Amino acid sequence: MHIGVFDYMLKTTSPRDVLERITAALAKQADARRQQQLMSTLQSVVGELGGRAKAPEPTPTEHWQVVGDLQISSWNQTVRRGEQMLNLTPTEFRILACLAQQAGQVMTYQQIVQCTQGYEAEAPEAAELVKPHMYHLRQKLESDPANPRYILTVRGTGYMLAAAPSSTI
Repeated sequence: MHIGVFDYMLKTTSPRDVLERITAALAKQADARRQQQLMSTLQSVVGELGGRAKAPEPTPTEHWQVVGDLQISSWNQTVRRGEQMLNLTPTEFRILACLAQQAGQVMTYQQIVQCTQGYEAEAPEAAELVKPHMYHLRQKLESDPANPRYILTVRGTGYMLAAAPSSTI
């Protein structure tokens, strides 16, 4: 929710629930557009009256989170490292987004599963679920996956996204 997600659903959701949630999301989006239109109208009226109202900040269509030289877009689920776009799977993106929310802090395997999949798992199961995705994510993210700079392993606990990637020597 912190990165702009409206809602999430489990795989066993009925088509009626999907339609209800889509309708709710579209209504929320329409309300936001209407509010933005009203703010623009209000600003132009104040301007015509000779007042000096501060222009409202434009609502960004894209939300980028920056960690070191990584740029993570929650809007279109893309990741850039410098100028290079990284091609991540949805699960890899969710893992990276969760780690980025807690950059510089250790996330346990269980926390990663909870954040990315929305359910709780025991530590051994969570570790087995996360490790293969982490391997593939590092292959795409790190220039040298054997010596990671971004995603650091905290042995027996989980992973941490380095707030400022360590330089290679």
